[in-house]
Amino acid sequence: MRATQHFDGGRTAMARAPGAVTDPAGEQLLGTGDPNRRKETYQPEMPALVGPLVHETRQRPLQKTGSASRLLHEHFLRARREIKGPIAAVDSRTMFFNSAAAGILRSVDRAALWEWASRELTERSEHTGSYVVLPSGARADHCQAIWDGKILVGAVVWLHMAEPPSPEDATAARRWATLTASERRVAEHIARGLTNREAAALLSLSPHTVDYHLRHVFQKLEVRSRVELAALTARFARPGDGEPTPKPLT
Repeated sequence: MRATQHFDGGRTAMARAPGAVTDPAGEQLLGTGDPNRRKETYQPEMPALVGPLVHETRQRPLQKTGSASRLLHEHFLRARREIKGPIAAVDSRTMFFNSAAAGILRSVDRAALWEWASRELTERSEHTGSYVVLPSGARADHCQAIWDGKILVGAVVWLHMAEPPSPEDATAARRWATLTASERRVAEHIARGLTNREAAALLSLSPHTVDYHLRHVFQKLEVRSRVELAALTARFARPGDGEPTPKPLT
């Protein structure tokens, strides 16, 4: 790009080679890197020189946030190249998101997104199944862990706009909400394929008590089989609904 005016207000012909500087956290435009010279000294290589300047400027916010955010950013860049659609990389302080997510994600979503992802990934590297609807209305239902050694330092999350629930979904959600914490724990164990006796042993309850809770679960949810119960549990169960769920015996 060539311009005939510059800040000095004169008529000296100037040569310009601007490059966009975007925020690495959300790709918003922050400014431009724009070396310029007199027209007679312009070189075709000038635009290529802007690249390192732009890159260094974009890295300064990352350098201030420490190695964890740099690791988060590296995973974000890799995911952005490989994954189509809205994605974000998030930790306890930072959130990066691609242009596809810019229209549905807001800064207020970061805390809720990290709380959900970190909870889902505590014992595994990838999760899909339950979901979270964020304050902006965006929905996340799949995430991958970012580890620094054995420490969970972030997550890459898939996003999309939450669809209004159907009348059937809304009714099922209301029924699930009527379950007590004990009933939810029993439902989650049975949904994982355990027998009543196995669930009783893991929950330190008598088989009679598990039978009692399970009858109430079936009545409240209006399901007739364990398959139907498993489907509803996968959709509506949330970690932290009751006490921590013990692992099954192997």
